Amino acid sequence: MTVEYVAGQAYNGVTISADACTLEVREDNTWALTINLMGMSSDSEGTWSTNDDGALVLTESVSGEAIAATLDGSALVFSQSESGMTMTLTLNKI
Repeated sequence: MTVEYVAGQAYNGVTISADACTLEVREDNTWALTINLMGMSSDSEGTWSTNDDGALVLTESVSGEAIAATLDGSALVFSQSESGMTMTLTLNKI
């Protein structure tokens, strides 16, 4: 099953705001991710680097989990799989 949420569109009477998911990548090699989507809220932070392929690697400070993100035009795309489910997040620069 695929569920796609797009900023500006309404789902079950709730309009997804453009800032429902924000990623701040800072010059000091830290990052912060805030998600406020469909009644779920989450904040995480950590450090970032790039791998040999040029992908952005976000390492979460608490769990140490690393996720690689690729730049596709003006969008940053990263995927994470867990328990047989894959979540892909596409962030567009605003």
